[in-house]
Amino acid sequence: MDWFSIALYNAGKKDIPVKMNKTIKTLRRSIGAPSKAASVDEVEIRFGMRLKALRLKAKLTQQDIAEQWGIDRGHYSCLEAGSKTASLQMLEVLSLGFGISLSDLLKGV
Repeated sequence: MDWFSIALYNAGKKDIPVKMNKTIKTLRRSIGAPSKAASVDEVEIRFGMRLKALRLKAKLTQQDIAEQWGIDRGHYSCLEAGSKTASLQMLEVLSLGFGISLSDLLKGV
């Protein structure tokens, strides 16, 4: 997504999610991935499901994660629910906390 699209979106004249989905579809086609474009929301939900599966496997509660890793429990809960997107820094905290690589953290997402 380019800065011009962001500026138009902020001005209320462009629908960024639609543009992102088209971009994702184009990228998937260029690498030979399935043609069905995943929306941004679908990725966030799949990532949240991955986080929950890792947390349950580690036998941790959201509160345990918040206290042990120094992150806000509410923010972590939103990540699991798919209503927030993780920053690069948060991805690093999560991978270190679960004791896995970033690629393993994102596996299947």
